[in-house]
Amino acid sequence: MGDFFNLDNKFFQGLSKVVDCVILSVLWVFCCIPMATTFFLAWQSASVFGWILCWLTSFLAGPATTALYYAVNKVIRHGRSYLWKEYWHAFKSNFKQAALAALILTGVVLFLGLDCYIMYQFAAQGQKSGVLYVVFLVLIVLVVMLAVYLFAYMARFENSLGQSFKNAALIADIAVTRGLPDHAATVAIATAMQESRLTNLDYGDLDSLGLFQQRPSQGWGTAEQVSDMTYATNIFYDHLLQVPDWETIPVEDAAQEVQRSGYPELYAAWDAMARAWASGLTGERSAGVTCALEPATSSDADGLVAAIGGTLPNVNVSVVPPNGKTGTNNGAATNTASTTLTITLPDGLSADNRTRLCWQTAGWLVTHARQYGIDALHADGMDWNRKAGTWIGTETAEQTITFTLA
Repeated sequence: MGDFFNLDNKFFQGLSKVVDCVILSVLWVFCCIPMATTFFLAWQSASVFGWILCWLTSFLAGPATTALYYAVNKVIRHGRSYLWKEYWHAFKSNFKQAALAALILTGVVLFLGLDCYIMYQFAAQGQKSGVLYVVFLVLIVLVVMLAVYLFAYMARFENSLGQSFKNAALIADIAVTRGLPDHAATVAIATAMQESRLTNLDYGDLDSLGLFQQRPSQGWGTAEQVSDMTYATNIFYDHLLQVPDWETIPVEDAAQEVQRSGYPELYAAWDAMARAWASGLTGERSAGVTCALEPATSSDADGLVAAIGGTLPNVNVSVVPPNGKTGTNNGAATNTASTTLTITLPDGLSADNRTRLCWQTAGWLVTHARQYGIDALHADGMDWNRKAGTWIGTETAEQTITFTLA
């Protein structure tokens, strides 16, 4: 009986989600009041001005519906507790495109509704063409179905998959630079997936911020610091290393020891995905990072060279353009006029370390292919290009990685 009054049991968790759904419904209705009011008045008066006013006020329904979908997905399904902030964040961030979509879709529905009404009047008078009102009615239903899908789609992505990969790559690269085992990257990525969907959020529950939703008031650092992904990742690892047996206990247990979340069981949902991402991004698994992209229209060779030096400062990677003028990522001048660059891996590494460094570097390049305009890669006998998106070929140890820019 004592367990029944435990607020963490299934009954109270389910009741909490029901209450959250009610709150979200009230928020959505509140935002749609202007459109509902003008629709009722237009229906009663049957005036053109009334329908125009109804159309104009429909813009609020778009972001309200998108925010509803977003909050249900993030809060109800994934256990985030800051319902109010999630809803209004989604409302504001999707306002422009959702409002425009609402105006367009409402305009189409009103136009089809007018046609349907006219055809219905013809049918009432016995004219054969009047049966077309059924066609317009079906079209209205289809537009409404499109709206349901469209607003849900807008709410689905807060962070692009490419940006999520880049943030995960940063987490993995810091683990490698610090000499931490792959399990550290797995725990960190799983935590960031649950806390922020690998997004550097500028809001959260109470004063929580950033990738890991760390709270300045709880000693994680200043608001500016925890919003810096490099700082946030490093301090997460600092706390993780203090957890007894963190390398052997389950991922969700290690994450909970660091985060002290109110929903500790939710970390387990990201275990498998985090392991897959970590193994590819740290180089543990060869050719583990794949991604198909649209054709590149431009490239930034100088920015790419600088980013390699800044992100992988301890691997001593040199960049050699095919014209033979060698530059490095340690500050020396680099000629990047050519569209093909070569990264030479350092000598003296064991076979395992060379392989891991190769695929860690190749994985980083794939995750940043869109940003820097990388068209194709060749690493350890295998090839990747942005159109196919997968690695092909037979793995053979090589000392260089070559990549072509747009």
